[in-house]
Amino acid sequence: MHIIFIQNLRIHITENVGDDKKESIYHYNLAQGLNKLNLEKLKINPCIKVHHKHMGKLLQSVRNSRLTELDVVIFLVDDYKKTKQVIKDNFKIIKAAGGIVSKEDQVLLIRRFNQWDLPKGKL
Repeated sequence: MHIIFIQNLRIHITENVGDDKKESIYHYNLAQGLNKLNLEKLKINPCIKVHHKHMGKLLQSVRNSRLTELDVVIFLVDDYKKTKQVIKDNFKIIKAAGGIVSKEDQVLLIRRFNQWDLPKGKL
């Protein structure tokens, strides 16, 4: 399993090993996009089945979708290795680290994009 973050949405990417014909699993396709999502169903079962070829397009469209209203979503992919390569080909990976900076009883926080966050930087 691979975990990535887009805005505050935690995305788990894992290989589909179960019964993908269940009604509760949303099947993503390029024509339908993310416009027809039923967020109430996704709050109960946040699984979306995705073909690895569509992963790059899907991740790019997540920012402007209603998915960001969820805390977590799980993308079930057909081929995990190929999916990882699609992600690497479509996004720039930046290695970064962060941590808690404290002095006595105070903790350093920064405000970025209207949200409080811990300081971090590129490695």
